Amino acid sequence: MPFLTDRYRRLAACLALFAWPCLAAAAPASKAIVIAHPADLSGPGADFSRDYTLGAKVYFDHINGQGGINGRRLLYRSVDTTGKLSQGVATAHAMREAGAQVLFGISGDQLVDELARDPQWRTAGIPLFGVIAASDGAAGAIPLRASRSDEVRAMIRQLASMGVVNFGLIVDRNRAAETERQIQAVAAESGARITISQRLDGNDPHAPDKLAQIVAAARPQALIVIADTLAAAQVFQRYRPLDPGAFLCAPAEVNIRTLISILGPNTARGLIVSQVVPNPAGISELAREHRKLMEKYADEPASQATLEGFVAAKALVRTLQQRDGNAPDGPLRPQGKWDLGGYTLDFSTGQRASRFVELTVVDRNGRLLR
Repeated sequence: MPFLTDRYRRLAACLALFAWPCLAAAAPASKAIVIAHPADLSGPGADFSRDYTLGAKVYFDHINGQGGINGRRLLYRSVDTTGKLSQGVATAHAMREAGAQVLFGISGDQLVDELARDPQWRTAGIPLFGVIAASDGAAGAIPLRASRSDEVRAMIRQLASMGVVNFGLIVDRNRAAETERQIQAVAAESGARITISQRLDGNDPHAPDKLAQIVAAARPQALIVIADTLAAAQVFQRYRPLDPGAFLCAPAEVNIRTLISILGPNTARGLIVSQVVPNPAGISELAREHRKLMEKYADEPASQATLEGFVAAKALVRTLQQRDGNAPDGPLRPQGKWDLGGYTLDFSTGQRASRFVELTVVDRNGRLLR
């Protein structure tokens, strides 16, 4: 709801939060598996989160249509956090107190770290499943996608092979401080270097223009922006006229279609965006299944973010099935190596389940090349 004021956004979020306990109570834990998702549905990350949430809901609806898991329905509810850390923490705690058995798909370095450090979560034993964050070692967190380091490594190695070795970096201030250190280390591995690094304050409307000028003065061959879709678009809009030949790079947390529509084909030309799931329009079994179920349950086009939410939901369902077949009251820990139809999740290493990264490049007509 981008047209609402902050006051009405807060009111809408509060009303949704108050509704949550009633929804959970409507289906007792013995008859439903309660999956809670504090999601940024109207804040800076809304463009990604709305698609991710839709993709997850589609798969959960599909499983419920087949009778659930051993007769137990999946009660999946997302509540808008508006992208604010304090509201995200409060929402997560309210969901826990209302009977959530899984906290699903949380995005944001600070929110994930805050919840992982909270002893109440460790005591409750509620997993943070499918988190989207930079940290690998957050207690109780089960990340699925490739790390941000994996994404940036793929970008830098590809560009380094073309002789691009000097990079500028802009990181949203809400991302973990370790993000900058990780990217510096990744650049060094590839024989490249970050010649200038800046933090972006999303609350400062003048920040994109100021940072674009500061970075452009350093003349890097490529600029990497780690931020949400709108923030990245604002930086790229201001940077491109200052350095028309530079490569522009962004992570999978941006919605590439929205980015192109904001920038236009000329500014977006040559843009490189990493993707952590296969092409949703591709021929893999996973992509075909996703498109089929999107048509059936949502009648919306598939995107990278809807497919990522779909994958996370599918992984959670398999984990629940795995647990219920062994110890229904035991901890929720995925095990083994799974082929989801051309996309593999490997939980046997004790690290991230996927290291899959694919680079997408925007051509002069705004089309996506892989």
